[in-house]
Amino acid sequence: MQQQEQTNDLEILFPDREFVLAGEKLTMRELTFKQQLNYHHLLEPLYKNFDVLLSDDLGDNETNTTLDFLFQYPENTVNLMAICLNKPVEWIEQLSSEDAEILALYWWAMNKGFFIRRAWRRTQTKIIKATAQAGEESLQPLSEQAITSEKLTTIPTDK
Repeated sequence: MQQQEQTNDLEILFPDREFVLAGEKLTMRELTFKQQLNYHHLLEPLYKNFDVLLSDDLGDNETNTTLDFLFQYPENTVNLMAICLNKPVEWIEQLSSEDAEILALYWWAMNKGFFIRRAWRRTQTKIIKATAQAGEESLQPLSEQAITSEKLTTIPTDK
């Protein structure tokens, strides 16, 4: 039983996705932290422009919008897919258009969490900075009257 729990934990941590494409069984892997560090130069242009995919009005166009976004960075996308597949770039380049789109969507499904986390942190940082700035402008020292107001008289004192 403990062996099965450990296997399930590993599947959650490293959720490889197996599929067949172009007649070959493939395993798409999520980029590891080390790979994210090593291939930051490939990821950076994508995550810096990721906001286009955060729009609420994508509707039925989500797949096309995702592909259009990835196709803006062809070298980066192909190299990142090759890394996650453990395949040479040349193998991906010889795929049909349909198979390459399917592969790109598998890659995105496995790795979009990285981009979502980056966007979330960027948004949270903006909110924190804006809140801190607004707070500094609105903070005023409390008067003695405010400190001894009726609302605070329910606090027991030793007097």
